[in-house]
Amino acid sequence: VNRMWDRVMGTPLVGQLTDISLKSLGTNPYLMEELIKQMKYLKYDLKAFLKVLYNTKTYQRASTEKPILAGEKYYFPGPLLKRLTAEQMWDSLIALAVENPDTNLKKYSQPERRNILYDKVKDLAGADLFSFIKKMSAEGKDFMKNMMKESQSMMVSMESEQSASKGSSKKGKKAQSRSKKTVNSADQLLLEELKEEAKKLAKRKSFQQLRVVKKEIQALKLKIQRHLQMQEQGLRNDKRRHFTRASEIRSPAPNSHFLKRFGQSNRLIVDGASTEASVPQALTLMNGKVEDYLILNRASFINRSLNEGEDSDDMIRIAFNAVLCRRPSNSEFYMFRKLFTEDAQQARKDLIWVLVNSHEFMFNK
Repeated sequence: VNRMWDRVMGTPLVGQLTDISLKSLGTNPYLMEELIKQMKYLKYDLKAFLKVLYNTKTYQRASTEKPILAGEKYYFPGPLLKRLTAEQMWDSLIALAVENPDTNLKKYSQPERRNILYDKVKDLAGADLFSFIKKMSAEGKDFMKNMMKESQSMMVSMESEQSASKGSSKKGKKAQSRSKKTVNSADQLLLEELKEEAKKLAKRKSFQQLRVVKKEIQALKLKIQRHLQMQEQGLRNDKRRHFTRASEIRSPAPNSHFLKRFGQSNRLIVDGASTEASVPQALTLMNGKVEDYLILNRASFINRSLNEGEDSDDMIRIAFNAVLCRRPSNSEFYMFRKLFTEDAQQARKDLIWVLVNSHEFMFNK
């Protein structure tokens, strides 16, 4: 309970995590006793327990920015303002760079015993589950061997089906790649409406209005084509092997990796992770990964999203929603509008750079 409370609220409820005594229940013993009851009731399911903490009014209040001095009691008017962990920072950047990071998940060709057993048991209940366990107990090691053989034969048949589909014609491959790309439904609908209007104007011989509509159709077709091209680049970009969540990268990460630089634990001691700021971290965000993954990478998810903006105001809204999960204030709108009128391309780059380097992005409020 104390460890989970510290993870959510920013400071432990009872003493230090590495030196806890069961003699004291902290500054709020009634709360601690209730949380212990909840933990037992949830059968020590940490995910379910975190859900309880995240839904409390204490967590949902404004964060406290005042630092707590050593030995000072904290009565939790709200969670402490804290910096994002290395893993949270990395995942936030990957979410802006890649539309779906899960497309880069590793696929294991060899079946694993624990996964096979789980797949067999997860949907069983009552008498079916009892008979399955009884059979497994009776057969012993032979039971798992048979299950492994079944799964391997299934995988062989699946691989043969995949190889057969790969050997299909190039037209089939092109159709498959096209199916991955989607067109904005609103743009497609507008294009159909404009085409119908053009037909009606042609019948009425309203050639002056027809020329205007044809120009609108041409502009819309170019927009859709550009969207599809950027999406195709994004699909290729999403296949970068290192564009995966922190949970998919070996831990601890290499010394030169973003995660290591931002305080990932070396796993030599308990709670070895750090959220302290440093100069290399600032340089990484100012000149390194932000430039490489988001700004200069035209196929990044944030850049492709900005391409969907109808005007500069729309781009500003998209960027704020994507990076800070909120709408821009009036003063922020005014500042960035002014930059877009001076140099739209540079303003777009500065918009992403400023938001990602802001304290609001780096801290959990």
